[in-house]
Amino acid sequence: MDHMEDNMEAKMEANKDDLEAILKENIQDLKKDMEGLKGALAKLLHEIIPNGEKVIEETHDDNKSNVNNDFL
Repeated sequence: MDHMEDNMEAKMEANKDDLEAILKENIQDLKKDMEGLKGALAKLLHEIIPNGEKVIEETHDDNKSNVNNDFL
């Protein structure tokens, strides 16, 4: 009976070690993926948002009516 318990305990320990190794590998892959995503997101943001330029332009059109007033 003790032999069976020892065998079962050894198998459980081996499974635990295997799962820990798989988990560590998956975490490392996830970290690499996150670094790649951070770089891609930073590049995308730099392309979308121009540095030092005024994004909003003013329009001066006296003939233009206010859309909100049209509904009233």
